[in-house]
Amino acid sequence: MSASGQSGRCVLERRRLDGVCRNQHDGAEPWPAPIVAFERHSTLFKALIELILDKGFDAVTVAEIAERADVGRSTFYAHYAEKEDLLQGSLDTLRGFIQQRVDEGAAGIQIQVHPDLRFCLPMAQHVGDNRELHAVFSSGAGSALISELMHEMWADFVRAGWPQGDAVAVEAVAGGFGAVINWWLATAPELTPDAIVRRFRDLVEPGMRSSAEAEPSGGATLSA
Repeated sequence: MSASGQSGRCVLERRRLDGVCRNQHDGAEPWPAPIVAFERHSTLFKALIELILDKGFDAVTVAEIAERADVGRSTFYAHYAEKEDLLQGSLDTLRGFIQQRVDEGAAGIQIQVHPDLRFCLPMAQHVGDNRELHAVFSSGAGSALISELMHEMWADFVRAGWPQGDAVAVEAVAGGFGAVINWWLATAPELTPDAIVRRFRDLVEPGMRSSAEAEPSGGATLSA
């Protein structure tokens, strides 16, 4: 989910929590646990993002996250073992959002693409909506861990949409997408997500079709 989308949803949930809080003093039922958990995650995630923008992921400490979120460190550790777990949970939320868009067919409405590229448009739209954050990620200040996790997510989407693609093909497509995103942010930020995805599609799909034609019975295999 985009940072703006996450923030908006958090505001809505916070309003719900405020209402529940007022009602609770009047004898209403206690806060539902899932809502409290979501609110806590949203607060911690927002604090993490702000700190990454300020100083990069590697320099951020759990104590700083807790202080920025206005919670105690014990509260942080009640939900996460370390800051990497909070980061992973946040990227899992993003992965779920992208997968939902893919399942709904949103990526194919505006741009027709090979199944393994359906994640590209919603991902590019997320990047476009959160340019400052992704610029930090792509610059290296966000930590090698973030780059690794993002690449892993893209490779999983490629693999799911292109099961006959071998390991080299999957890595090439996922790595190419990451390189294009980094170039976009650093060199041509005026381009739209649609334009980036269309160009990437035009470059990648011919090679994917050639690979499929070369291995009609189920994909290429690697040998030493």
